[in-house]
Amino acid sequence: MEHLSELLNTVHDQDALLEMLGLDSGLKTTRDFGRERGANPQRSDAQIKALEKLAARVTNKEPSKGKYEEEGSELTEFDMLDKPRVILFQGKVIKKSLHSVVTHHTAKRLILFNDCLVIANPQGSYLSTSETLTINTVFKLEELIFVPYIKSEDEKDAQCGFELRSAERPYFLLAESESDKRIWCEEIDLAVRAFVETGKTKLTPGWQHNALRGSLFSAVCGGNVDEVNEQIAQLHSHGKAIDDLDDLGMTALHWAVITGVCVIVEALLDAGAHVDSLNNGLCSPLLISSITGNADIFVLLVERGADIHLRNLKDRDALFLIVMYAHNNRAVQVMVDLLISKGLSLDVCDSSGTSPLHECATLHLAHSVDMLVAAGANVNLLHERSGLTPLQVLCSRPDPDPETVRALLERGAYANSVTSSKVSAMDLVMQAFSDKHNLDFRSSQSDSRNNAGKAHHYKIELDMDTMSDFAMSTLPVLMEIAKHGGRYSEHLLAPLRESFVEAVDTARMQWLQLAEPSNFTEFVALPVITQGHDKWANNNSPHCLLCFDRFTMTNRRHHCRHCGILCCDACSTKKLSLKENQKLVPQRVCDSCFNVMYTAYTNRVKDLAVLEKSKAKDAEERRRASTLVEDKNANSKQSLFSRGSSSGSPASGTNGRVTGGTSSPRTAASETMEALQERGEKLQQTADKAAEMNEAASEFNRATKLLLQQQRQQASIWRV
Repeated sequence: MEHLSELLNTVHDQDALLEMLGLDSGLKTTRDFGRERGANPQRSDAQIKALEKLAARVTNKEPSKGKYEEEGSELTEFDMLDKPRVILFQGKVIKKSLHSVVTHHTAKRLILFNDCLVIANPQGSYLSTSETLTINTVFKLEELIFVPYIKSEDEKDAQCGFELRSAERPYFLLAESESDKRIWCEEIDLAVRAFVETGKTKLTPGWQHNALRGSLFSAVCGGNVDEVNEQIAQLHSHGKAIDDLDDLGMTALHWAVITGVCVIVEALLDAGAHVDSLNNGLCSPLLISSITGNADIFVLLVERGADIHLRNLKDRDALFLIVMYAHNNRAVQVMVDLLISKGLSLDVCDSSGTSPLHECATLHLAHSVDMLVAAGANVNLLHERSGLTPLQVLCSRPDPDPETVRALLERGAYANSVTSSKVSAMDLVMQAFSDKHNLDFRSSQSDSRNNAGKAHHYKIELDMDTMSDFAMSTLPVLMEIAKHGGRYSEHLLAPLRESFVEAVDTARMQWLQLAEPSNFTEFVALPVITQGHDKWANNNSPHCLLCFDRFTMTNRRHHCRHCGILCCDACSTKKLSLKENQKLVPQRVCDSCFNVMYTAYTNRVKDLAVLEKSKAKDAEERRRASTLVEDKNANSKQSLFSRGSSSGSPASGTNGRVTGGTSSPRTAASETMEALQERGEKLQQTADKAAEMNEAASEFNRATKLLLQQQRQQASIWRV
């Protein structure tokens, strides 16, 4: 299938996607088609002799063509003995040909081998020693398209006819009887399946629906709406179910969702297709549409009552699949919002304890992280088994993505939160790098503690490739965490070279120098939280809720005045102007809230800068248009006055008397009137353009007001 192939080409791990779709079982299944079928048949002596006897009757002499013989029926060179072949079935057929308004029939011999299908021109008695064959057309089974019917007003043709399609043209054939047609259909079907599945070509699931036509599945996979409606009508007339399963356990509705034709999906649903039918991988049509990212089909299925809580064999629901595979789709936000409006939780984990946000962090999907947290997902949710936050899960993997780390930190991830073994995110990054390259940073760090103030003999010498890998993958992550308030000890970076340590220290200094911008309150307005508020954390905790350092006489308790969390002094080094009693007062906030608010401020400043740039560009375009109009008006006046003076001035003589060879006063007046009319037309065009520009300006003003209104609504959300 072309649509499925395109979908597979968008991902790196195609086998994982097929497994998620539930389409891998058909590729792993080994079918027994018989030893004589397939790409490598096992031949008996009798079959070899039959093939040699048939090859002996093939002649290279082309028969004389009849009056209405079709074009393309010339001699085709074909050596039956060039490879091991088996004759599966052969018999007489009639080729129905159309020539202008005349319909004629030609007797042919159809021979089915294990790897090809041959149409031959017979001469002589059927199956006699005197019969000779001339090869007319050879179809390769891997390229053959077989349609088990033909459209004809003749009842016999409709009952006995079938169609073979090659890349060049279709062939309409008539079997001797309806029973012979059934035999041909069965034999060709088995031969095609056996050869393709035993060949070396990598199969795309659903290939058989493109090669073997004439069913509802093939009509759906082909995307032909009219053919789908005809197949539905035939199924209803014969009383057959529309939810029949193919070899992969897929219904026609499943394939319609993969094809992406919303009209076909709607037609199947109207015809009674079950909206929550499951395939071998327990994928419903809604789950498949979550992977393909087709928002129109997704919304249609939800409106038709699809269950949004269904999970596939991998225990992934629609939200998981959307953020994992459809994150590059523009309409993905519509799909997520629809799920939220239907009551789906963003923080529900699968059987392994992984939430959608944990999965996005693992797969380095920064856009999905932004979308989930903006929709209300808990950025510091603990993994149900490992107890790690999404940031810690990301940092514990080799080669963490700096963009995803930044997205998590800017959305409020705790930079200094530690695991149950007291390991921070920066520690996890260093451990992952050392495990990747089989380095022992831990013993080097312990040596650095024991040799504090002594020679730096505990430095680890990295080769060029390892050093390059650290600079490209690990160092940017350490700098991102340090830029957003991440703390580290000198022993953590002690084994590294000095230039790497200086880079991380520079990023840390950027965080320490970061403060509230002077115009912060113009863009972000935040209320203050005091004791007694629902979010105000209890003082009974013995440790900081952000970094888990124990409170002591020197390490005192503090509360963030924005989120109310209980934290230590090191985790609440920043202040922001919060609104208290109708006044803006600098208040202590935690580092996480500062990152969120500062990111919101910078994003709004960027949005306004883009808006101002757009306004300036529109103003410049209006100025240029106005200048162009003024220049045209000036040119029109100059042309008018020049014509008037030239027509009224005498060619010879004085006092305006016209001599021979000059225009008459009536001619000069008509030229003046034409010039005035031309000027009036140009002025009218200028007025029309001015009206269009005024309309465009008013439209721009409306868009600006709408944008400002959205910003005020966002500001009100931040206040709340």
